[in-house]
Amino acid sequence: MKRWLLIACLGASLMLTTGARAQKRIDDVVDRLSLIGKATYTSTLVRDPKTRRVRTIVRELSVTSAPQLGHTLKEAFREETKNATRSTQKQEKGTFQQWLTFENKSRESVYRLSVEASGAAEVTIVVKIK
Repeated sequence: MKRWLLIACLGASLMLTTGARAQKRIDDVVDRLSLIGKATYTSTLVRDPKTRRVRTIVRELSVTSAPQLGHTLKEAFREETKNATRSTQKQEKGTFQQWLTFENKSRESVYRLSVEASGAAEVTIVVKIK
């Protein structure tokens, strides 16, 4: 049952993110890593209670046991920086953090990457449907 729920949530989040493909590289890497055993992945949909339309999608991916995957995520973010509406990054106390914002008339997507010196990485993606 959990597997079907995970597949349904993943499918819904994939369908909803296909309209904003400027960040395709990051989405592809997160989708690929979410299917392997070395990562923890959650996807949450927030719906309008009256219309049942999806208003917000929150996807979170955490990788702790494979430092090379943190590098893969960092590279995907670097490649998409040029396509972002806004980009911010900082290096502080051994932790690299980067935020990318992508906007169009129908949605706003915020991508956050945090990579520790140990190689552990976390990605949070928040998509707000306008």
